[in-house]
Amino acid sequence: MVLARSALGLVVACGLASSALAKPPTNEQIDAAVDSFKTKQREAVAAGQRTPAAHAEIAKAVLADVSLADLTIDQFEALDAGGLLRVAAGDETLRTGFATRLADLAKDTGASGARAAVLGTMMLPPPTGADRAKNLEALAVAVSAAMQHPGLAAALADGKASTVFRQASSAPADKLTGEFWTAAERLLGADLPPAVVAATPGLFDAALAEGAKIDAPTRERLRLAILGALDSAIGKTPQDQMKQRLERSKNYLNGAFARTGLVNQPAPEIDFTWTNFGADTRVAKLSDLRGKVVVIDFWATWCGPCVASFPQVRELTAHYKGYPVVVLGVTSLQGAVTQWKDGKPAGRVDTKDNPAKEYELLGEFIPALDMTWPVAVSTQDVFNPDYGVRGIPHVVIIDPKGVVRHRGLHPASDPPGKITKIDELLKEFNLPAPVKPE
Repeated sequence: MVLARSALGLVVACGLASSALAKPPTNEQIDAAVDSFKTKQREAVAAGQRTPAAHAEIAKAVLADVSLADLTIDQFEALDAGGLLRVAAGDETLRTGFATRLADLAKDTGASGARAAVLGTMMLPPPTGADRAKNLEALAVAVSAAMQHPGLAAALADGKASTVFRQASSAPADKLTGEFWTAAERLLGADLPPAVVAATPGLFDAALAEGAKIDAPTRERLRLAILGALDSAIGKTPQDQMKQRLERSKNYLNGAFARTGLVNQPAPEIDFTWTNFGADTRVAKLSDLRGKVVVIDFWATWCGPCVASFPQVRELTAHYKGYPVVVLGVTSLQGAVTQWKDGKPAGRVDTKDNPAKEYELLGEFIPALDMTWPVAVSTQDVFNPDYGVRGIPHVVIIDPKGVVRHRGLHPASDPPGKITKIDELLKEFNLPAPVKPE
C-alpha cells in the first residue's frame, strides 16, 4: 500500500530548500544543528526572547545549510528528540520542506515509512484563525492515514512512532472514522514496548472526546485492550518513573471518567487530609460540600500554568462571595513545595516523607500567592483518575446534588463562560445568584 500525499494532508506547492548542489546531511551535521539550537534557544530565553516566532528563526538559522530534501527518517527523529523539529515547524518555509520530504518517505510501506507518516502529522499548518476548521480536518485525515499505514505495527514494535497516539487526541474526534478505530484495535493486540504503551491512553482520550464516532462496545473493547497492554508493560518494567507512569495510566483507564464519561454522573468522593477552611468549617471530604455548587481546581505548587491562572480563580471566588458556590483548590502531597517570587519559581523545598512540613509550607504558600479560596490536600493523586485529570490545571463543576456537570475546563479560559455555567446551576436548584449588571 502506498500512501498518497493527499491522504496525509501534506501536499505543498513550493519546492524544497535544497538545490542540485546540496549534499545529503550527515548525522554529525544534524547533531551539531541540535546542539547549536539548544544553545541559541537558551540564550534567547535569557534575553527575554520567548516567542515561538523568535525560536523558529533560530531553528531556521541552524538549519540553513541542511538539505531538507535529503533528510533521512533517523535524522528527522533526531531533530524531533532535540526539540528542534516542532519549533522549526513554526516557520512556514521549513514546515513546507519537512512536510514534502516526509510525505515522500511515507511512501515506503515498511516501518520507516510509518515513522515518516507519523512525523508528517506534526507538519501541518496550525489550527488557528480563519483556517482552523480546515486545518483540524487535515490533521484528522493525516492521523487516520498514519494509523492505517501498513508499517505502523512494525514501527511501534521497534519503539517508534508512538506520537501517533498523542496526535490522535489532538485531532477533531468527529473526523476520525471507523477505519481509524479498527486499525487502533488491531495495533493494540501486538506486544508493544513499555514506552509505546505509555502513550496509548492518548488514544482513549480521543475515544472519549465529544463527537467521537465510536460506539460504546468498541470504546469498551479499546479500553480493555489498552488495559491489557498496560498490564503487560507493567509486568516487564522495573520500578522506576516509567513504571509509575504506566501504573498512573492504568488507574486512569480504570477510573470513573474512562468507564462512564463522568459528566452527569455522581461525583466520585475525594478525601481530604488537610484543608484551610478554618476551625468553624469541618470539611473532610468532597461530599461535605453537598448543597452548594462546587468548582474544583486541580493544581500543584510546581505547576506554572496553575499559578498563572490564580488571578482568574481569585476573580471567580470574589464574584460568588456570599453565595452557595465553593471554589476549591485540590492538590495532593507532592514531596516538595515550589516557592514563587514575582511570577517566577524561586526555589523548591523538599518535603518527601514529611507531610507535616508540606502542610506547613502550603499554609505559607497560600497567603503569599494571595489564594483567597480554600485549598485541600486529597488522599487521591492530584492527577485524579476518577475525574480524568491527565494534566493540570483542570477544573470540574459539580452541582448541589453532587453530580458532575462540567469537566476539563481551564481556570484561566473563558471566565464569562464559567459564570454562565455556574449561574445556570444556581437557577436550576433555586439558589441565589449574583445580580448581573444592566
